[in-house]
Amino acid sequence: MKARNAVLALLFALFLSVGSGTASADLLVNGNFATGDLTGWNASAIDQGGIPTTPLISVSSSSGGIHYAAFDTGTYATGPFDSTLSQSFTVTAAQPILSFDFNSMPTLSVDPTGTGTSPFRDSFVASLFDGTNTYVLLLIDSSGSLSDPFGTAPGSVTIGASSNSPLDSTLRANLSSLAGQTLTLYLDVTNQDDGFRSVFYATNVQTSQQSPSNFAVPEPNTAVVAVIGCVMGLLCSWKRRKKATVSVVSASQPDDD
Repeated sequence: MKARNAVLALLFALFLSVGSGTASADLLVNGNFATGDLTGWNASAIDQGGIPTTPLISVSSSSGGIHYAAFDTGTYATGPFDSTLSQSFTVTAAQPILSFDFNSMPTLSVDPTGTGTSPFRDSFVASLFDGTNTYVLLLIDSSGSLSDPFGTAPGSVTIGASSNSPLDSTLRANLSSLAGQTLTLYLDVTNQDDGFRSVFYATNVQTSQQSPSNFAVPEPNTAVVAVIGCVMGLLCSWKRRKKATVSVVSASQPDDD
């Protein structure tokens, strides 16, 4: 019985290690803004003249306690011309998918401080910079959202419905071709004289495997398969020994006849 319990304990520990060994590490710091602030991110802004000023970027939370970053353009007369949130990370082959949740339309309020005649709208742009090249992943304005608007993305970029945040959409960008490179993610909002004050939202900025699933059973590697084989062999051997022992004991029992 002790041998059997030891083998079962080994199997249980092995399967626990398989599950824990496949957990993904966060490559971006505070991507879900769970700290309630911009810890891990760099926030900056410039005014109409290109002079540094205070960015209108803050962290809010939903009724369900989920945090998200709010990017406010401010008014045309006083708000920053451009506010930026950025963070650098290294793309890995194990987690090449960059994703984040966002609202496909900004929240709008009337801005009477300008002429409201600009042909350009307040916008939110998500891009990556590798030190030489800029890859634009997403553009949002009051007309909606557009993935890879300039065809510069290094891989597929898709927009789908968000399933785990108060925001309505999720962007997923495949960065496999940039594995091993250190990139800087930029989230920018630009204030235009379009007659509106705009607020854009984003959260759950993270990297993941190419086929992530919260409920997927991880496929064990060759070493794990080998160990499982050995353990199963021990179980079978234990069963054979037990059967042989039972047979010997039965044969040695005196016949009642």
